[in-house]
Amino acid sequence: MPVHENVIRNLANIEIFYVNDEREEDCLGWVTIMEKCDKNLRTLLKNENVGLEERKKIAQGLLAGFDYLEKIGLRHLDRKLENYLVIGEVVKICDFGLGMLTTLLKVK
Repeated sequence: MPVHENVIRNLANIEIFYVNDEREEDCLGWVTIMEKCDKNLRTLLKNENVGLEERKKIAQGLLAGFDYLEKIGLRHLDRKLENYLVIGEVVKICDFGLGMLTTLLKVK
């Protein structure tokens, strides 16, 4: 899994199956456990007075996160404010449901 300050950390993905599905052939869904965040970027920008310097820091964090993802060969295609979560003063990219690999994943 990618590790970068501006990319959300997924701690675990749990698949859910019917009790009688002993071979685990028909996954009903899954639960993703990730870092606890304070809010998403839409809520932050809508409900709080965010100054120019803080907005620059947010933009730089997103750019650094997207640069990192591109470097390791992962493209995030669901770019909307709700998919950028905030922990303290750090913005994190999340929701890779519409992501795609551009090269073999090279995580170091």
